[in-house]
Amino acid sequence: MLHNAIPLRLEDDGATNGKRPVHWVDVMHPCWIWRAAPLSGASHVVAEVGQMPFNFAIGEDIKKVVFRPPATPAGELEVRRDGCDGVLIATVPLASATRTSSVAEVSAPLSAHDGAYDLCMTFTQKGIDPYWVLDRLTLQ
Repeated sequence: MLHNAIPLRLEDDGATNGKRPVHWVDVMHPCWIWRAAPLSGASHVVAEVGQMPFNFAIGEDIKKVVFRPPATPAGELEVRRDGCDGVLIATVPLASATRTSSVAEVSAPLSAHDGAYDLCMTFTQKGIDPYWVLDRLTLQ
């Protein structure tokens, strides 16, 4: 476990006609790791993402939650190979996901790779709110 970790299961706050999705997230280190992801033959990533209000009472520790700066106003989901500081292999724009308060599907091209690699998924954003969460990532 990472130092200063706050792992939580968060119920999505978006409107739904059924059961609400539950997202796993470490509030202090918002990244998701996929060990040995099978990249051979994959040309796209499809992500299901949600946004939530950041309403965690963590005091001054809020300054320790950092994000890479976004390239667009809504931000992006970045997929990196071999760790969270690894090679950027996909950038998924989040603009279309801002149109809903529930889980949204976004996608982007994936650079070609053969084999299985660990992937790290993180969000770029200007501030802490909304707090983006990754529900699922698939390779196509």
